[in-house]
Amino acid sequence: MRKTVICILLAALTVLSLASCGKNADEPTAPGVPDSSETASSGEVGSKGDETTTIPANAPEQSVSGIKETFNQLEYAAYINIFYEKKGSDYVNKVYNKEGTFAVLHDEYNKTDRYYVWGYADKTRCCDWQWEFVPADVNALPAPGSLVKLKGKLVQDEKSLDGYRFTDVTLETVEKFTPAQGLDLTVLSPTLVRVQVANMQGNAEVFKGEQVRIFGRALNGSCLQHPYYDGSWTMDMILPENEKAPATGQYLTVSGVFTAENGGCYIKVTDCTKY
Repeated sequence: MRKTVICILLAALTVLSLASCGKNADEPTAPGVPDSSETASSGEVGSKGDETTTIPANAPEQSVSGIKETFNQLEYAAYINIFYEKKGSDYVNKVYNKEGTFAVLHDEYNKTDRYYVWGYADKTRCCDWQWEFVPADVNALPAPGSLVKLKGKLVQDEKSLDGYRFTDVTLETVEKFTPAQGLDLTVLSPTLVRVQVANMQGNAEVFKGEQVRIFGRALNGSCLQHPYYDGSWTMDMILPENEKAPATGQYLTVSGVFTAENGGCYIKVTDCTKY
């Protein structure tokens, strides 16, 4: 059975307190539409389901990470066809050109790093697409967040997270980017952030001590959640003593140390930028 992204992100859905890391179950759901009654450790980017998209009125209009963003409706349509509509057979074994942001997902469930090119459907930033690929030379890859052009063949591959990925890849760096040290989740697509958060919460001891940077909305004064979808993921945080707690729904980027103790996990924040 293939490993897929949506179930991975579901591992984070019940993480609303410090004691909730590492829970698992089986049912997948659609991106951005978490089912709070289910949790899991593996999932699918392209699981079709009912979805309600409501962009909060206070959502930032510009990029908060500084990356060169890519907007492409045609890429999103292809992504939907392959992963939602299950029409991958119409696309496989053909060579394509892709342009987007380079990202690395640390997949602790499968003990591997995964490499992606991703972008948004449009400037609402609520819908994204991401293509996994096998790099020709890992040591030659640019820093995450860099704008790249990829050329490669799409193949069906059980070793990929979603059943398909690009091989025979050539990668050109169009614009370099320097991410924050450690795990800079602000250079991942919103979907990949959900998966990375779930990996961290489900394998807290592995990620313990990592420097983390992440963007989201305040669920309350001590918890961050997905920037657009309620309940998709949450991350507890402890702010510095002199830091005013954010208002519920306020957008912020926090940086700090991922901390695991007493069976729970959270970010011990050293810097908080509010928008």
